[in-house]
Amino acid sequence: MLKSFLYRQSIRDLLELLDFEKAAKHGNTKIGHQGTYNANPLTAAAGVAALTLIAETDVCDRATCVAGALRELLRSSKLAKWT
Repeated sequence: MLKSFLYRQSIRDLLELLDFEKAAKHGNTKIGHQGTYNANPLTAAAGVAALTLIAETDVCDRATCVAGALRELLRSSKLAKWT
């Protein structure tokens, strides 16, 4: 539970930097522009969560393993039993 709270707090800290005024208080300069994902906190949070998973877990290795298993299944006769 504490890890979950700390994780959410770190996301909030990152998302604060998207706010022009809060970023300026931290000494960061932002340039405003129109864009599809500009100032979209939900998309930013999803991106941070995805990058955190990639950095801190074995999610890439697991995806590679699952992809290999799927390739083998598609190449094998076991697929015929599923259709």
